[in-house]
This record gives sequence, structure tokens and C-alpha cells, in this order.
Amino acid sequence: MALWLGPGRKILVQSWDALDLDIVARLHGVLAEKELGWGGWKVVGLQSVLKATGTASGVGLVDRTVRLLAALVRDGKIATRDVDAVWRDRIAKWAGS
Repeated sequence: MALWLGPGRKILVQSWDALDLDIVARLHGVLAEKELGWGGWKVVGLQSVLKATGTASGVGLVDRTVRLLAALVRDGKIATRDVDAVWRDRIAKWAGS
């Protein structure tokens, strides 16, 4: 777990800027899979997603990000208790624009 809290976290955070969003969405989707059972999802993976969402621009990027968020909600990887009202409002405005 120490690797994920140091360099692993940096890789996930930087991936949002350095890689194609489709690849990043797939990477985070795989890490969130129930079958994988990765214990670092809430501490590392989810935080990376929450920090990066709402910043993408362009119709394709917004659509892919919204699909990732929807899949995470469906799979129970993001719940209301995991995010604050400010983030929910920001995402609602961002996705609606």
C-alpha cells in the first residue's frame, strides 16, 4: 500500500493531464472493478477522480468523464457520502454546460 500512497498516487493524478482521457477513464475503471478488489480505491483512486473531474473541456471529454462517473456510481464506487455538496454542485454545472 505504501507504493500506492506515494508514487502510485502521483501517477494516477498526473495521468489526467498526461494521457488521453479515454485511457485514464479505462485505467480508473479497471482499478474500481469489484473483481480486482483493490483496497486503495477509496483512498487513492477515488480521490484522483474527484480532483480531476469538472476540469475537462470539450464535448468528447465531458461525455467520457460523465460516463466514468455514472459507471462508478452504478458499481457503488462513489456514494453520496464520499463527496461533498460543493463537488456535486460543480459537477452538475460542468456537465450541464
